[in-house]
Amino acid sequence: MTAPLRILEVGSAMPDDWGGIERYVAVLSQSLAQAGHDVAVTAPVGSPLFRRAGVETIGLSVRGKYDFAGCAGYLRLFRSRRFDIVNTHFSPDYLMPAYAARITGQRGRVLTRHVAVTLRASRVRAYCRLYDRFIAVSGAVRDDMVSAGFGASCVSAAHAGVPALRPSKSREDARTGLGIGVGAFAVGSFGRLVPEKGVKTLIEAVQKTGGRTECHVFGDGPERAALERQAKGTATVFHGYVPSIDDAMAAMDVVAMPSVWVEALGLAVLEAMSVGRPIVASRTGGVPEIVEEGITGLLTPPGDAAALAEALRRLDAEPGLSAKMGEAGKRLHSERYTPEAFGERIAAVYATVQKTP
Repeated sequence: MTAPLRILEVGSAMPDDWGGIERYVAVLSQSLAQAGHDVAVTAPVGSPLFRRAGVETIGLSVRGKYDFAGCAGYLRLFRSRRFDIVNTHFSPDYLMPAYAARITGQRGRVLTRHVAVTLRASRVRAYCRLYDRFIAVSGAVRDDMVSAGFGASCVSAAHAGVPALRPSKSREDARTGLGIGVGAFAVGSFGRLVPEKGVKTLIEAVQKTGGRTECHVFGDGPERAALERQAKGTATVFHGYVPSIDDAMAAMDVVAMPSVWVEALGLAVLEAMSVGRPIVASRTGGVPEIVEEGITGLLTPPGDAAALAEALRRLDAEPGLSAKMGEAGKRLHSERYTPEAFGERIAAVYATVQKTP
């Protein structure tokens, strides 16, 4: 292990959700703390991240990119405490906490980019003045950042990790509890119901497969009503938000991630791997970096319902292949995508920041 560091993971612009970035921050903070680092997280008081960070939590809020009251809170924090690393994770946090860190002489300023959305040149220049190092959550995000003007030598790609899911029920009991039909081929989708996640394409694909295929949708969001109208009369079940997906994901025959935008990475894919579920996902963004075609899953073009249907039919028709993919994914998770491996990757980047003059 590198020498213990005093680390601040910044999540002060995360007030309501418990989504991918919030979970990323919590898992990272806990894994770094378990490795012996002194870790604190900033988050709005009472927020899901504040309650679930699992390390020291400091109640700070930033309500927008130019929230100067939020900046004042960070100035007070940085004048009273010194950190070796200050890592921001969410766009509204990229400016005010970093300005406060720079004004107070905090070194080790790091920005983590969680989406492959190209930034304006003016914003790139501002961030390059404020930060010492940049972390991209996948190679795809790193490529986008470099093409936008970030120096290639300043950007490190480092994949996340997640705890292995721990189902509490037998697979049979979990399937019964979810209403999965006897002999059905269950396809699960896990995530927020917004257009870019491609659940519309998944429902179309399941309709095309016919036969014994069922679609089980876990999660909630603004697109739910429209998706329910689309799925009316089909073998699609909407389960809404579930506090724990361990049993639900293990109950599926395949986990789908049919994103129609440039998906940076996808924590649901890593979770599916941890319980040995094969994956069908869109060939987009950082997904092909973790879903190995024909080894841990199948990749299809974004928005292509026919290709997605064909991939589902193949896994249904070849249970041996499906099982082999699930086993390969579980092995890969245990080797590369545990919280411990995740923490080691990020700590290695932090160590390079400390060595920079």
